[in-house]
Amino acid sequence: MKFTTKRQDFFKALSIVSKITPTRSTLPILNSVLIECSDSLINIRSSDLESSITTHFKGNVIQPGAVAIEGKLLLSFISETPSDEIEITVDESYHVTITTDVGSYNIGGQNPDEFPSKISVENVQTLSIESSIFSRIIQKTTFMASKEDMKPSLTGILFRSAENQTIAVATDGHRLIKFLITKNKDAQNLAGDILIPARFLNLIAGYLPSDGVIEWMVGEKFVSITIGDTEFISRLIVERYPDFEAVIPTNNEKEFVIVTNDILASIKRISLFANKNNNQISFHLTNDHLTIETKDSEMQRSAVEDFEVEYQNEEIIVGYNCFYLKEIIQRVDTEKVKFSFNTAISAGLITPIDQPENEEITMLLMPIRLSE
Repeated sequence: MKFTTKRQDFFKALSIVSKITPTRSTLPILNSVLIECSDSLINIRSSDLESSITTHFKGNVIQPGAVAIEGKLLLSFISETPSDEIEITVDESYHVTITTDVGSYNIGGQNPDEFPSKISVENVQTLSIESSIFSRIIQKTTFMASKEDMKPSLTGILFRSAENQTIAVATDGHRLIKFLITKNKDAQNLAGDILIPARFLNLIAGYLPSDGVIEWMVGEKFVSITIGDTEFISRLIVERYPDFEAVIPTNNEKEFVIVTNDILASIKRISLFANKNNNQISFHLTNDHLTIETKDSEMQRSAVEDFEVEYQNEEIIVGYNCFYLKEIIQRVDTEKVKFSFNTAISAGLITPIDQPENEEITMLLMPIRLSE
């Protein structure tokens, strides 16, 4: 195997596939990238068995072939060499020689047959979605997915498509977001729900174009999303997702509206004084008045701020984890936001006011029991 290529093309491709970083418990071969070349095209692929990235770039293929090369080392070298052109030669023992105009370098490669086979997405259905909408969904939902593997379903984002609507849902058991896109002309009917790992969606977020349509190829076990010259594949989460509709309250009649930046700034300030073990702050609502407060008796710290709000209902005091609350408000991009409650121990709703056309976001946050 032998080929030459432009350093910048090689580096760009390596940078993309290196986004997959296998854990220490996986096979050593997964620390490598698979390079295959034929004609004038060079394919490069990474895998952690659960997901894979494949991209290609042009080069002068002198002798076709394939080899697996340690990805981190190869990327580091290509990023440091000043040469504009790179030559790769691989002998029958998979010994790799990299030649540039300033030197020659040797790496021990591996048999490409030891690298995982390309994932095949079978029994495919197609779902299309505008790239700008897809990007917003990822930005608004993935932070709410669980980071704990104890409940695999909660580490994913649920997608449900019907007629001209697409719903995306994320929850970690403490908070939940339902992102509804209406009149999405590019959405096609999808038989059943699909559950995509949040970390995979975060991985592809940086490669989404600002416009155009992104097509998903959805199979029984995997989803494939192609962006430009790159194909991203992930294993779907095959777990039953919680009945999210059942947990979204419909009787939260105690509500107030406030300027988003004002309450976000307040929460940021007050959270500095919160107990670091429970991150507890409270909302105290009386007639046309909101008090946000925290107290840390151990460190002898406290903070309180007051707001005038339109509120005409019975008095209520609700406790929240300020970290969860701050993360939610930070992703509200409307001028005002509405909070609604029922009781001090039931789920509160946070809803952006004047949302973009054809978009409806509902966020839920479970309260915490306030300590004395």
